[in-house]
Amino acid sequence: MEKFLSWMKEALENSSSVFVNAALAKKELEGKADVLQTRDGSSLFAAIYPKKVSAPRFAIYAAHLDSPCLKIKPRPVTYSGGLALLETEVYGGAIDYSLFDRPLYLSGRVIGKDLRPRLIESKEPFAYVPSLAIHYGRDVNSSFSVDPSLDLRAVISSSLPSAPFSFERYLLSLCPEAGEILGFDLYLVVKEKAKSVGLNSEFCLSPRLDDLSGAYAGVYAFANSPRADEDLIKVLVLFSGEEIGSSIYSGAAGDLLSEGLKQVASDLGFDLAKALPRSCLCSSDAAHAGHPNKLSLEDQCHPIRMGKGVALKYSASSAYSTSGLTGAYAKSICLDAGIPFQEYSIRSDLRSGSTLANISNSQVSIPSFDIGVPLLSMHSAVESCAYLDLGWMELFASSFFSNLKPMGE
Repeated sequence: MEKFLSWMKEALENSSSVFVNAALAKKELEGKADVLQTRDGSSLFAAIYPKKVSAPRFAIYAAHLDSPCLKIKPRPVTYSGGLALLETEVYGGAIDYSLFDRPLYLSGRVIGKDLRPRLIESKEPFAYVPSLAIHYGRDVNSSFSVDPSLDLRAVISSSLPSAPFSFERYLLSLCPEAGEILGFDLYLVVKEKAKSVGLNSEFCLSPRLDDLSGAYAGVYAFANSPRADEDLIKVLVLFSGEEIGSSIYSGAAGDLLSEGLKQVASDLGFDLAKALPRSCLCSSDAAHAGHPNKLSLEDQCHPIRMGKGVALKYSASSAYSTSGLTGAYAKSICLDAGIPFQEYSIRSDLRSGSTLANISNSQVSIPSFDIGVPLLSMHSAVESCAYLDLGWMELFASSFFSNLKPMGE
C-alpha cells in the first residue's frame, strides 16, 4: 500500500489534463501488456493474456480520466475593462465557485497543418477567474449564482484591442513545431499539488480525485499484475468523456471496450459471446462520503465514511450497475483480501449520477458492479479523500485482477 500511495502522490502532480493522463498511463504500461491502445489521446485499452486458454473469461477494470474544468472556446479572446479575457465553457458538472480566484494553467493539445495532435501545457499559471468584490454584491454569501457566459471569462492579459493579445502566437510559443495551428482542445485547469491534511496527515486534498483515485489504482494494480496461468484475461480500460455523458469517440458509450475485447478474442481464438457471461466488469468511479456538516442529505441506512473502506454503489434505476449477485462477488473479494467495504445508496428523494458500467453495457453486456473511493467536495476544483481508502482501492483492484471467481454457475 505504501509503495502505491507514494507512486500516486507523484502521479497526481503530473495530472493536469485528460491527454497527459492517457499518455502517463500508456507509458506506465508499455512492455507489460499484450494489447495497449489509446484512442484520441484521451482513453486507453490494455490487456494481459493468460499462459493458456480453455474456458476464457475477462476481469475488466474500468475508470475515467476526465474531470470538470473550463474548456476554451474556438475563438476565445475578448476584451473588457482594459483586460484581455478568454471565453470559456464549463466542461462537466463543476462546482463553479471553486474555480474563482485560483491560478489556472493551460493544458491540452493543438493541431497543426500536418494534422498531428501535440500536447501542450503552460509551466506557469496562465489565467484566473476573478470574484466580484463583496462591496458590489452584498448578498454573495446568501445567494451566490454564476452566469457562465460572463462570470467564467478568464483574465489573461492587460492587452488592449489596439495592441491585441495573439492567442495563436502564445500557443506557438509553447509548441513551435506545430507551425500553423488549425485547431485545439484546450482547458484551463487547477494544477495544485496533492497535499496531506489532518492531525495525522490522513487526508489527501487534490484536484481530480474523481476519478484519478480509481484510474491510478487500476493502472498500478494492472502494471504489477502477473500473467495468469490459465483462462483469466486481465483488461484495463480508461475512458474519457464520463463527465459529459460518455457519448464521445473515446467514451464508455463508444466501442473502445467492445472492439478491444473482439481483438483479444481474435488473437486467442475463442468465441467472445461465450466468454462474456463468465466475465466481470469493475466500474471504479469515486463515491460520495457523508458530509459532516450535511449528514441529513445521506441515506441514514447507508452512511459512507472516509477512511472506512471502498464503497459499493447501488441504484434501483440502474444508474449504478451493482446487483445482488455482482455486489456479493465484490464483497467476496473484499472479505478474502481483508478490505473494509461500505454500501452506498442515495436518499430516495434525491437523484444520483450515473457512471461507466451501465453506459458501456449498451455496447457490450458484461456482469458488472460499481465501486469507488469515498470523497468529499466531489467536482470541486480540489477534492478530498482518506489515504487509507486510496490504498484499499488499489488492493481491491489487485485482488480483482488476481482471482476472478465464477458467478452464477
